[in-house]
Amino acid sequence: MESSDTYTNKGQANVVNPNATTYQTTIGPGSTSGRLYGSIRQPSAAFVGRTEDLEQLEKRLANREDGRISASIEGLAGFGKTELAIQLVHRLARKGSFPGGIYWLDAEHPDLLAQWGTDIAEQKEVGDLPLQDRAHAVLNDVSGASAPVLVVLDNVEDWAETKRPSPLPQGNHVQLLVTTRNRLLAAC
Repeated sequence: MESSDTYTNKGQANVVNPNATTYQTTIGPGSTSGRLYGSIRQPSAAFVGRTEDLEQLEKRLANREDGRISASIEGLAGFGKTELAIQLVHRLARKGSFPGGIYWLDAEHPDLLAQWGTDIAEQKEVGDLPLQDRAHAVLNDVSGASAPVLVVLDNVEDWAETKRPSPLPQGNHVQLLVTTRNRLLAAC
């Protein structure tokens, strides 16, 4: 990450039905602003008490003066990192904060090629091509966008050169939000 702000979970989120159906949606009738891509579930209706946390994260991601401003949500298993990120992403989508799109990827395994080339490529209506070509078409599209983009990497385990999640889109318009159990990740 070029620059990194760290946010550490202070408390536990109330998470209901973590296995809810995944979906992709457009926020608002006829709007392309705030489009969500990837397998992201509905936010929990029982999520309470984290308004300040959401506001701090939103502020960090909205500050685009330095190009790529990244934030990480760190904490032990079960503290609600993913739910906090889901709440934030839906909030940002409703506001149209990332008109270039918001991309949600499960980064527990660092090879993200299949996610770019399957679910996201289908959602972006990429033609019938081999997986690698579909993934590269999506990555080129996102990298070439002029509007701000948010890429969420859920469950990153390591940011070392050989273990870093990849491939990722490039450009100063691309912001990264990472959830992780690794407290040292922000120093990378």
